[in-house]
Amino acid sequence: MRKTIQCVCAILTSFIILQVGCSKQEGMIVAKVGGEKITWGEFKEGYIKSPQYRRAQDDSAAKREYLESIIQKKLIIQESYRQDLNKSEDVLTQVEQTEKGLILQSLYMKEIVENIVSDSEIREFYDHSNKEVKASLILIKAPPNASPEERQKARAKIDSLLIVIKEKGENFGKVAMEHSEDPTSARNMGDLGFVEWGAWDDAFQRVAFTLKPGQISDVVETRFGYHIIKVEAQREAERGSYDQMKETIRNKLMGQKKNELRKKADEYIENLKNEKSLSFEQQALTFLSEKKKEGDLNAAPLTESEKSTVLARYDGGAFTISDYMEWEKELPPKAKARATDVASLQRHIEGKLVNDFLVEKAKALNLQNEPHIKKKIQEQQEQLMVKEFNKNIEQNVIITDEDVKTHFDQHKEDYVDPEKVNIQEILVKDKTVAENLLKRMKSGSDIASLAKQYSERKWAAERGGEFGLFTENQYGPIGKEAFALDVGQFGGPIKVTNGYSIFKVTDKQAARTKTFDEVKSTIRRDLETEKKKTAFDDVMTSLRERADVDINFQILIMNVAEEQPSEQDKS
Repeated sequence: MRKTIQCVCAILTSFIILQVGCSKQEGMIVAKVGGEKITWGEFKEGYIKSPQYRRAQDDSAAKREYLESIIQKKLIIQESYRQDLNKSEDVLTQVEQTEKGLILQSLYMKEIVENIVSDSEIREFYDHSNKEVKASLILIKAPPNASPEERQKARAKIDSLLIVIKEKGENFGKVAMEHSEDPTSARNMGDLGFVEWGAWDDAFQRVAFTLKPGQISDVVETRFGYHIIKVEAQREAERGSYDQMKETIRNKLMGQKKNELRKKADEYIENLKNEKSLSFEQQALTFLSEKKKEGDLNAAPLTESEKSTVLARYDGGAFTISDYMEWEKELPPKAKARATDVASLQRHIEGKLVNDFLVEKAKALNLQNEPHIKKKIQEQQEQLMVKEFNKNIEQNVIITDEDVKTHFDQHKEDYVDPEKVNIQEILVKDKTVAENLLKRMKSGSDIASLAKQYSERKWAAERGGEFGLFTENQYGPIGKEAFALDVGQFGGPIKVTNGYSIFKVTDKQAARTKTFDEVKSTIRRDLETEKKKTAFDDVMTSLRERADVDINFQILIMNVAEEQPSEQDKS
């Protein structure tokens, strides 16, 4: 019967997969929550990144657990919208900050990065990323700041080395080791090892990737000087699709061109400041600087006239001391403290206004309505709504002093400090040495001195061999034997991981019930945790009862890696 059910389930699932086709599997519906769909693609993408997937032994149970977490989150978000939590002040403020960050990032990509790192350059990088080249080189340095005479001398030398190699047949590695001015590769007879496209200077790699194994280049000039290149071998390299690799490649190219990007960004900001006709009132900045040095501006008795003093002007507006005071409330203490002299105040205010200008520019380009930005903003908003939802539940959980005391009186047995023992120990590697030291201890030798001199357990040796009070379950066989002895008795030698342990029992503390004062903070914390969980579970039960939740287990049993049911799922 069991096999029959397995076969029917497997056949049914295979039939579903064949019917919809591989291209449509991503859109199959795993579950519906209050009319909102959870697709197989959405589920699979998150599940592969989830803790359940990483630790899954029973894939079927793990998938159900992860799906339940998605359903729970969607129930909370749906209820949060019903409670208008998306309109709460905290959520709106943080979403606004998120939006600013995202549109500024998009503006940077469009106005700066795309002018320095083109799609065609990314495509070229990708086209070359399917192979790696093993090359050797000879370098004669001629940096950009070299004089014409130095460059001429370097060129003459590299030309002579090329003749020695190509016309006279001298061994490339020998010449590289004797003459190359790249010390790292020269030690390896010029060998650079296998390198991917993008790791070398552009002029260098364009030649290296066109040579066949065994071929030697003519002289190649780069910003470092003059090179001769020999390609030793080529090999294929694994890579993803262009769409998968595009952003990774873009980031690599951005790293290589960071100086160009910084220069372009600086030019863009200067043009923006000129476009906005940004200017500063030095007398007003001086007045502000003096007031800041006197103390907190918001605590200072400034007149309305002083507050309205203009610090900076720009097309369409002005920035006053009053504006500065409001802005300063949002700043961290260190930022406030740094901006006191006129120059730092001007830089500080300029940074804030330029940021505002950039946000204005981004919104003028309608970047806030780009699909990927709207999606990220919505995700951030919903994460904040979930936090707000949970906070509202937790605020209703109140634990009184009476609750804590009642719990303690009813569960005193849970708050017992167990019996403990203390010892002075010496740990040595040799059993005979341990036995001799134990005899000296029993004869009255000072254990602390012996421990400092002989013990391998350094942390205890520094304390004269003393462990400090510990329970029976600590320190393995040492703890077991120590608890069987009375104060003043000796134990060992006991074989342990790092040698042989000998000790004297110095103290014993009987088990006792802890006082209320000792445990009341722990009890309060535990009760709060328990009640918060109960309150949350009650709310989720209520939401689930009211919502229409439907799970398609025939889709859920597909294997996330192979789009087929796993053997575990079939059963």
